[in-house]
Amino acid sequence: MPDVLPEREERTLANAEELATAGTASHAFARQGYAYLALVGCAFARNAGLSKRHRDLGLVAAIAFAALSTENACAALGVDDRLNLLALDESLDDGVRSAVALVSSHKFPRDLADRLQVVIDRPGGQSRPGSA
Repeated sequence: MPDVLPEREERTLANAEELATAGTASHAFARQGYAYLALVGCAFARNAGLSKRHRDLGLVAAIAFAALSTENACAALGVDDRLNLLALDESLDDGVRSAVALVSSHKFPRDLADRLQVVIDRPGGQSRPGSA
């Protein structure tokens, strides 16, 4: 992962932290914060300067945080649009890309976590089982 985040992602993380640490933070604010974190995951997933493994994990994070957020926050902040664009990126893991459609439609299958865990558990650098 990069040692320094681009300014945009740094601001996005600051927004999420602000929502999480606000003295009057409510569950709704926390869920909006997850949408900001999903945006950062999307940024990592589309960053061609990162390894494929880190990009795949960025997409896993984006999907997970989008699933924890609300439909309204994801739509308003553009998370759904970014995820849908990443779903078309054939350089990313097929299994994770297929999960994007479910998350951006806000329909979560019971096995969503299992689908994402498969990518996390793969040895570094492997895009799919058996690949070099």
